[in-house]
Amino acid sequence: MMGTCPSGRCRSLTLALIIADDLTGATDSGLQFAALGRSVQVMLTAGPVGTPEPDVVVVNTDSREWHSERARLHIAKLAEAWPLAETPLVIKKIDSTLRGNIGGEIEGILSTGLFEAAVVLPAYPANGRLTLQGVHLVHGVPLENTEFNRSKADETLLQCGSTEALSKDPLSLGLENNLRSSLPAIVQDQISGTVEHWELDSIRDGNIETRMRSGLRSGTAVFTCDCESNEDLDLLVKQVLATNRRILWVGSAGLAAALAPFIDGDVSVASEPVLSVISQRPLVVVGSRSVTTKEQFQRLVDSRACVVLDLCAKDILDPTSIILDHWVSRLAESDGLAVLRLDEEPLTAFGLTAKDGAEALAKVARQLIEVFGFDGLVLTGGETAMCVCQELDIRGLTVIGCVEEGIPLCTANPAVQPVVTKAGGFGSEWALVKAVRCLERGLE
Repeated sequence: MMGTCPSGRCRSLTLALIIADDLTGATDSGLQFAALGRSVQVMLTAGPVGTPEPDVVVVNTDSREWHSERARLHIAKLAEAWPLAETPLVIKKIDSTLRGNIGGEIEGILSTGLFEAAVVLPAYPANGRLTLQGVHLVHGVPLENTEFNRSKADETLLQCGSTEALSKDPLSLGLENNLRSSLPAIVQDQISGTVEHWELDSIRDGNIETRMRSGLRSGTAVFTCDCESNEDLDLLVKQVLATNRRILWVGSAGLAAALAPFIDGDVSVASEPVLSVISQRPLVVVGSRSVTTKEQFQRLVDSRACVVLDLCAKDILDPTSIILDHWVSRLAESDGLAVLRLDEEPLTAFGLTAKDGAEALAKVARQLIEVFGFDGLVLTGGETAMCVCQELDIRGLTVIGCVEEGIPLCTANPAVQPVVTKAGGFGSEWALVKAVRCLERGLE
């Protein structure tokens, strides 16, 4: 089963275990430890990959799109298989925009009885994710007014680049009324127990130990947290660690970065990792349709010569046209960069799902690699990244360096091929340009 140990209970030789629900989240959280020189292995299949005894193991359950109960049971089974009691630090990695089965997966791990409490802190200030008065913000906009809120009727307008919501001051929108942006409300809706929220004042005034003790006495075991800055992250982590309680940490790569300095043990790899294989012909696979990724794609094609290959829904429906003839002639005339992406047609109009699109991109990517010898990958979107890795029989990734904040450079196992993974909503406008440059030149 994906992300579990091969049989029986695993033996823990790691300093930290991160359980992520999608691949880009797995790698960006692992990056926070690799940045401090820790060896980090991301598991995509059952059993060990790469370094036999990494400092940090990241398990990708690929469960973000699952039904809540299925996710809860799967996480509970994984938690039983892994020796959590012997693992000093356990992080349940969640999406920084609160997608996925947050509550169910928290309950699945807490069901082991090994943790006194779960501290939930999805903020990632370095990537514009903050929580104020309980309301989760993405670049200053309440979550429900962004492209990441799937329930919005005008999601299509946001994905096309509408900036109407961006012009509003989030504090003027009445934060207490933004229930679909409320971190504690979203978590509470997904769990059976009670949730207590810690505001910035409690964190900055040093009252967390008192708040936690009081909450635990009243039967509360899940605590959500405000966060406005990296300093808030560090302050909260230090206060919670000072309680000496066994904590399940729940959050994004921002929380992982705050926790990384606190794991014990000697650093097992050099703090300046070297990419041993340089790509001669990179392939960029764009599975995300986020506004951010569209801007990054445009910057990439404007800045250098590349062959853009648009896969349309009709091609997905016709299994005989995996690589179209006109692609073959275009690629044969070029020995450089290629970008494979879904075109702008909505998949749902053809009865297709996002998973169908990701799987189709993965199949085409494999054939392009086999025919034209692409030897380095940039993968955008967690579902697409996972599908491509599965199609290529990549069983794990070793995180070795940083392209940009939250965007790691990895090597594939066992292929030893350079791979950059990027969450759809992450990165500057130059992120894809930098990712390709990193594949071609290594870390600079």
